[in-house]
Amino acid sequence: MAEQIPVSIMENILMELGSSAGQAIGLAFGLRKELAKLQETLPTIRDVLLDAEEQQGKSHAVQNWVRKLKEVIYDADDLLDDFAAHDLQQRGIARQVGDFFSSSNQVVFRFKMGHRITDIKGRLDDIANDLFKFNFIPRVTTNMRVENSGRETHSFVLKSEIMGRDEDKKNIIKLLLQSNNEENLSVVAIVGIGGLGKTTLAQLVYNDEEVVKHFDLRLWACVSNDFDVKIMTIDPPYVLDGLNPDQSWGLFKSLAFGEEQQRARPNLLKIGEEITQMCNGVPLVIRTLGKMLSSKTEENQWSSIKNNKYLMSLQDGNILSVLKLSYDSLSSYLKQCFTYCALFPKDYKIEKKLLIQLWVAQGYTQPSNGNEHLEDVGDQYFKELLSRLLFQDIEKDDNKNILSCKMHDLIHDLA
Repeated sequence: MAEQIPVSIMENILMELGSSAGQAIGLAFGLRKELAKLQETLPTIRDVLLDAEEQQGKSHAVQNWVRKLKEVIYDADDLLDDFAAHDLQQRGIARQVGDFFSSSNQVVFRFKMGHRITDIKGRLDDIANDLFKFNFIPRVTTNMRVENSGRETHSFVLKSEIMGRDEDKKNIIKLLLQSNNEENLSVVAIVGIGGLGKTTLAQLVYNDEEVVKHFDLRLWACVSNDFDVKIMTIDPPYVLDGLNPDQSWGLFKSLAFGEEQQRARPNLLKIGEEITQMCNGVPLVIRTLGKMLSSKTEENQWSSIKNNKYLMSLQDGNILSVLKLSYDSLSSYLKQCFTYCALFPKDYKIEKKLLIQLWVAQGYTQPSNGNEHLEDVGDQYFKELLSRLLFQDIEKDDNKNILSCKMHDLIHDLA
């Protein structure tokens, strides 16, 4: 008799792990990496469940695989229930019985939960490895996939993020549309050093009207830093180069001088052009320095950046040290708010409201007068960091209110 796969429970687990509550659990108990790994494995299994459900009637081995999957899914569901129950106890009973939730009890709870997560993750890995043995396939029609060393997201793209990439966008779309892949899967891998804008380019291609009309299903995915384009059966990758000198200068001017480009002081224009030439066409560096200098009006401030040893060493690929110039220009209260974001893992969708609440809880928000609410102060801090391009992949609601953001991998390394 065929096993019934608890698809709805799996979907609920994925939803819980990705929710703000699930993210808060990981942060509160020091288990965010473990929960993130758990969340990475489940979608891979979910995508082939329909095929597995049909095959189990033909194979006892597949039926046994489904049975193991059911058991681990129910255990994962129980785990999340236990987290929720513990949270409720902390909010209620702990007020009456203070020593019940002592620090030692918290350590024990974290230790036990860590073991349970590790066990579930290990069992899920074994189940996922069997996907290849049973040759399960996801149910897709005509499909495209863009692979890049950025992230998978649906976000608001700033105009400055797409300057100079029109030709690259056209080239990649052309490659996707003319693909002769025998598996009916059109794939393009975008490769290049950090900060070139691979993620933004993949996002532009993904949302292009021609691509949307041509493909029934679309996906653009993140790959790891040690990813080997050769472990893939795809055509040669699309190697993304830096911006050319004209594109670089146009990007820098738009950020450093804004609408005042025509009336900008000649001496600052000259220094800015020299700085741009030293950026090697890396958009992330150009955007960061351009935005930082937009608030500087004195020639010596611009010259100090041009003569900075880290900028002069950019030829050696020392991008992180150049980005640190932006951090160094932050006020002390913004520095601690920014570095706090390093607690989130890379590619983490940071909910703005949750982040501000965490800043408030840490005592980082300092009102300038007694009438300001701490959350309003935190909102101003967020806007300042955003204006310096330290956040990206902004998501907004229908009223244009910011809901969430992410950090570029290199900016996360900086934090």
